[in-house]
Amino acid sequence: NDGFSNYIINEESNPTLSLTTGQTYTFNIDAVGHQFLIKTEQSTGIVNAYDDGVTYNGTDSGVITFIVPYDAPSTLYYNCKFHSSMAGTINITCQSDEVTLDVSICQGDSYQINGMSYTQAGTYIFNQPNLQGCDSLVTLNLSLEQINNTISANGLVINSSLPGLQYQWINCATLGAIPAATSANYTVTQNGTYAVVTTNSNGCTDTSNCISVTNVG
Repeated sequence: NDGFSNYIINEESNPTLSLTTGQTYTFNIDAVGHQFLIKTEQSTGIVNAYDDGVTYNGTDSGVITFIVPYDAPSTLYYNCKFHSSMAGTINITCQSDEVTLDVSICQGDSYQINGMSYTQAGTYIFNQPNLQGCDSLVTLNLSLEQINNTISANGLVINSSLPGLQYQWINCATLGAIPAATSANYTVTQNGTYAVVTTNSNGCTDTSNCISVTNVG
């Protein structure tokens, strides 16, 4: 300190301090007889001391630690307990984030975020409050997962064009599942129109084209 007229912080007299929520700051106090107080109003005395997140608020020799709460006021003050000239302003700013989300959804599904529903592949940029209520920049990279399975017939055997999936063959006329028809190919036992519903490891499904078989029997 400079007598009883100023606090010297980082070689400046009574500077305005800028602090960020969620961060920890230490004040090394060497000002015997001039207790350093963080307050909600600029005044002498201990009334309106701000103690949330503050350790050893009001010391004149030692270390004050300030973990700035996320709900801290936008403006605080520091003051000597006794001398009004030893004072300054503390501006509190919110800790914002920059977040990138890489999301893949199934064709026909939607992704909900920020009160919006996204169904098309693309890159979307918007602001959204983070868990601390601070405005953060979010980049959403949205891709669509498509199966696009087709089938073809070789005699009475219908084959899926895509391997490694889960399969359920159906009757196109009734849309009913054919019992035990869960392989990549299906051998037709009666004339009709058939398709296959395929599901990949991410749960995305696709129903193939229908194909007609008329040469049974």
